[in-house]
Amino acid sequence: MALTRAGFEFDSETYHKRSATHRFEYDPASTPAHMAVVSALSAVLGVGPTDMEPLAETVDTDALDALVRDGDPVDSDIQVSWTQAGFSVTVHSYGAVTMSPAGDGRSRPAVER
Repeated sequence: MALTRAGFEFDSETYHKRSATHRFEYDPASTPAHMAVVSALSAVLGVGPTDMEPLAETVDTDALDALVRDGDPVDSDIQVSWTQAGFSVTVHSYGAVTMSPAGDGRSRPAVER
């Protein structure tokens, strides 16, 4: 496990060069989804979490945490996606955050089951 600039650890971090996608896995039982996103963005951008646009200006962090926490990781995957800091960000209820370069840099949060 690697400690991030935001102070949270990821179980794993991978980068897929072909798709330019970063994937971070974390324990959703001990880390709130919004903090996993802040940690992932901080790691990819190479800046401290306070040097970024606040996540709460783009997505409702309480709602994000509740959606991911209430998902059943065995029977289904709830995915929440939006654009933040030039990246398409997707949080999976089983404990993964994926980030890839965004097209136009603007999107509205979306939820899939």
